[in-house]
Amino acid sequence: MGITTGIHAQGNGLGVNHFASWEDLLDRPSPNNGDVATVNNTGVYKYNSSLGLWLNSIAYDGTPLVDISLSGTATPTSEGWIESALNGGSIDVDGGVVTFNAFGVNNETANATYDPSVSAANHWAYGYIKLVNNSGTDGRLGHIKLSNGTKRFDVSMRTVDNYLRFMNGGTGGNLNNTSYINNSVDMTSNFVFLEMYLIHLQGAILFADHQIVGWVIWAALANSADTDYTIGDSAAAAQGETSVYDWKFGRF
Repeated sequence: MGITTGIHAQGNGLGVNHFASWEDLLDRPSPNNGDVATVNNTGVYKYNSSLGLWLNSIAYDGTPLVDISLSGTATPTSEGWIESALNGGSIDVDGGVVTFNAFGVNNETANATYDPSVSAANHWAYGYIKLVNNSGTDGRLGHIKLSNGTKRFDVSMRTVDNYLRFMNGGTGGNLNNTSYINNSVDMTSNFVFLEMYLIHLQGAILFADHQIVGWVIWAALANSADTDYTIGDSAAAAQGETSVYDWKFGRF
């Protein structure tokens, strides 16, 4: 399956429905399988009735499934994640949000990991994220990582200049020989809806608030024997405080 950036709207003949926000789309009553909708006049999604989810065509046109969720209303452990908080880091649930707090100067870490133990798979993930504080090297906060046993799609974020970064994957895409996407999106003032797609043997695509903000070819992604999903701060140099909710991780 190749990287698709020109997403076509084909549904069940009822036409394309337009919504101002993701929340408005989720509130749509009784969608049918294959219904098509746009969000904020940019993102195009199809409804998968088996999963009860709206999916980008990248995932919808495959064989999508959900491996695990991070709702924000429960501890990651209770939803199947393995939590890790070291050197004073903490993972807190409050008000429908999970916060990975590794903010400080004492090598704090705070993250959650889940391993579906599947190699050579296509992976997708989406959900809301907000960057609260940062104190690490270059102001970096945590990562969201998808790994499929061959490559990893590892995105880090920082508040200093609102960048998103493809870790170890800067060339061979639209990033002009750098792994940084500066001023791509303000992740400090409000929650941002991120979408990540790792397509085996093809590459990776990153969306922010329903718009493509970066992509990179397969050869440029970092090699990895891992098969896990990770969210939060797992490196001592990447200290920060990251809040998330309504995340889903899966394959297609």
